[in-house]
Amino acid sequence: MKLHHLRALVALAETGSFNAASETLNITQGALSKAIKELESSLGIALFERSNKGARLTSQGQRLVMHARFINESVRRAKDDLLEAEDSGNITTTIGITPVVSIMKEVGDCIIEFRRRNPKIRLRVLEMRPSQLMQELRDGTLDFALSSQMPAYSRPDECVLLRHIPSLLACRKGHPLREARSMRDLLDQEWVVHDPRDDVTAPFHRLFTQERLRFPERVTECTATVTAHLLTVNTDSVTMLTSASFTHRAIAETLVPIQVREMLPARELVLVARNRHVFTAPVLQLYETVRKSLSDPTLLPSHHL
Repeated sequence: MKLHHLRALVALAETGSFNAASETLNITQGALSKAIKELESSLGIALFERSNKGARLTSQGQRLVMHARFINESVRRAKDDLLEAEDSGNITTTIGITPVVSIMKEVGDCIIEFRRRNPKIRLRVLEMRPSQLMQELRDGTLDFALSSQMPAYSRPDECVLLRHIPSLLACRKGHPLREARSMRDLLDQEWVVHDPRDDVTAPFHRLFTQERLRFPERVTECTATVTAHLLTVNTDSVTMLTSASFTHRAIAETLVPIQVREMLPARELVLVARNRHVFTAPVLQLYETVRKSLSDPTLLPSHHL
């Protein structure tokens, strides 16, 4: 198993076409087909199901491609580390953040400071839902992630809990139930939620579970932040936000908090990395800047998971 085999595997898995994958890798289709056959022969298993419509990963292929992505990204980082002293313009730093995190002023300040100190480095900031961040970390696509939800499973060296972010319910200004003081008054309303309603780690699910309330029947799951906001503003929907959301004019001018008596589950601001020991110097610099800038000093060391 060689690196060009793994690059061929990932390219074909992502495009599903020998023609498109060969163009991505800038090689002939014959060379690509040879690489895949060599890989399958060395492992003694079929990695793709071929048809007139293209190539689709087998179950074994799906397992291998996750490792291949991580290996390819690790090789890229190793090259970046070696090139750093010679030409920082060839180095890429990629981080992931959730929509909740993206509106925090401190995060923007950290990125601005990093750009000021590293003007030549290519910086990619990708917004995703918490579950997507974890998948991209496992694949090696992200150097690290700043999530608004503690992963359901993580190794002790992966996560650092930085702070808790208070949650609140919100509705449009003029909503007939804006003065509601109990969750029970809102059960029959339309809800707009940002996480899958069956995600047991998400605040929405935790809220109804801890209060032993039935889940609303009318729920719109919307991972598009702007669309979710428009739905809440233009209907009698109820949504669940964070206190940080109301620091932004677009939200503060159109929505109002609903002050219910129930205790709402907070979101956790979590810094997640697969392996901090392989960070390039710029990645480590940004990681430490974020950690120091957003850490709650009142959290005890035991909260660092």
